[in-house]
Amino acid sequence: MAILNVRSISWTAIKAQKINLIIIGFFLIYLLNNLFISEESFNEMSTIERFLPFIILSVVLPSIGHRKFLALFPVSAFAIGFGFLLTSIFDVFIHHNFEFLSFDLFTKYIHPVYFSYLLFFSICFIDLNYKGKNKYILEFILFVFLIFSGSKMVFLFSLVVVSLNFIKNKKTTLLILPLAIIVVLFSPLKHRFSEIINKEDLTVLNEKHIEKPNDTRVNGLTLRLILWRETLATMNGIDYVFGKGVSKQTNKTLQKRLYVLGLTHHLNFNPHNQYVDTFWRTGIIGLLLLISIPIYSLVIGGVKRRDKLLIQFSLFMLAVMCSESIFGRVNGIYFFSTVILILMNTTKHNENSNIRD
Repeated sequence: MAILNVRSISWTAIKAQKINLIIIGFFLIYLLNNLFISEESFNEMSTIERFLPFIILSVVLPSIGHRKFLALFPVSAFAIGFGFLLTSIFDVFIHHNFEFLSFDLFTKYIHPVYFSYLLFFSICFIDLNYKGKNKYILEFILFVFLIFSGSKMVFLFSLVVVSLNFIKNKKTTLLILPLAIIVVLFSPLKHRFSEIINKEDLTVLNEKHIEKPNDTRVNGLTLRLILWRETLATMNGIDYVFGKGVSKQTNKTLQKRLYVLGLTHHLNFNPHNQYVDTFWRTGIIGLLLLISIPIYSLVIGGVKRRDKLLIQFSLFMLAVMCSESIFGRVNGIYFFSTVILILMNTTKHNENSNIRD
């Protein structure tokens, strides 16, 4: 894309919006850390390769970005979602097991969390730009995909977005009630909610060595708490300023602690928290730049522009970084950087002139 639009690249457009410079700075912190802090230096730069979309998109999108491109996100969400649904129904028919409509068995080759991010943004986009019965039908379909994907936090955030509409339009009840019934009846999702409210599972946090790698107390919540604790425990002294490095060698320090703890089935896990992950790898400098991305977008969107879509997405980004390392895969980097850059480098549509009736 950068090559095709090289003539359109404008340094003036890049400088005009500070978010472009913040994201470029975030990439440069990782690059410098890889070269001068990480043990492997030039010999291992897989993280920098994964982070390349940050600098490419920050240079290209300010000159060619347009809000009309955002409509492609819900289009792709429907296309991917129906593809997953059809293949999962086929799997259920073959194996007689409804678990194929849940979480990673539903999303197949895409991590369910990243598909959930796409669904959330699509719901927000439709909620602001559509009206009438078509709006609720489209949102209902996306919510069903979201339930099957199994991401608890994203599901709740999406419900909040739609519920806020209830104040202005009681027809929202037509969407919320069927969703509530599906949540109650759909056992895989019920199980994912019930596992985080079992206080007995928290006792695993006091274990100095977990005897069974498949200990049932190690669930989505307790695993994250353990990962955060063990990650931060590897830091000391100058690590708090510059981090421990962004290369694979840094991952091995966490792997060793998890092995000693007994979590032998989770040795390849990242910290599952973008704040912790960035602080661990790049120190306080990288963490401040990371936080600046959604905070600056929120300030601009909320105070200066009154841009509801930008406000919702910035708040969402701030929240999901608490439970996931959203930049741990290139899918997350492309998604979040593309959306935030387009939103920040373009002006909003008139949200009262809905594009569909």
